[in-house]
Amino acid sequence: MGSAEDTGAAGTTISGYPHPGDQPVHAVLDRHGVVKRRGRRRNRATGTSLSTSDQPNDLWCADYKGEFMLADRRYCYPLTITDFASRYLIACEAMQSTREAYAFTVFENVFKEFGLPNAIRTDNGVPFASPNALFNLSKLSVWWLRTGIAIERIKPGNPQQNGRHQKINPSQVFACHLGRGRTSSTVLFECAARPRCYRNRPARR
Repeated sequence: MGSAEDTGAAGTTISGYPHPGDQPVHAVLDRHGVVKRRGRRRNRATGTSLSTSDQPNDLWCADYKGEFMLADRRYCYPLTITDFASRYLIACEAMQSTREAYAFTVFENVFKEFGLPNAIRTDNGVPFASPNALFNLSKLSVWWLRTGIAIERIKPGNPQQNGRHQKINPSQVFACHLGRGRTSSTVLFECAARPRCYRNRPARR
């Protein structure tokens, strides 16, 4: 068996020669292209099985219907929720962003008014899904699961799987507000004012 000097740890000497540490060795190997770098793993979004229903309040569909710029150069993101069977527009709320903190309050309010559906169908975007989380579950989708709501997700790049909801475009959303007796200036004012309201009223989770 060798002496303690022969079997020294990193940074000590072996037979009179300095023993390099792990970092210098890694740097040399990396410089010569021997080290294989691992990219950050991301959970690839996939769709789930999709159901059909002819019963109202059984399956809901949710999505953000694009974005548009307001007069003060801020963007408005209309969050829409519809009933799959009746195609009833349950909610159409002007949001400041697609952050889940704002979406919580909208869904909490519609749950109080309409009750809980059996399932909610969305795409794989934020805040309905999270690309870096286990099974792409976001805080919002986890909250749905805890309340007993099943999650349905369409396959990426297949908006036709949520076709009934996709037929609602931003111009129809705008017209819906106008049809309730409000002027275009009132709608734009609400788009600018409501996000501040939601920001000051966080949902209880």
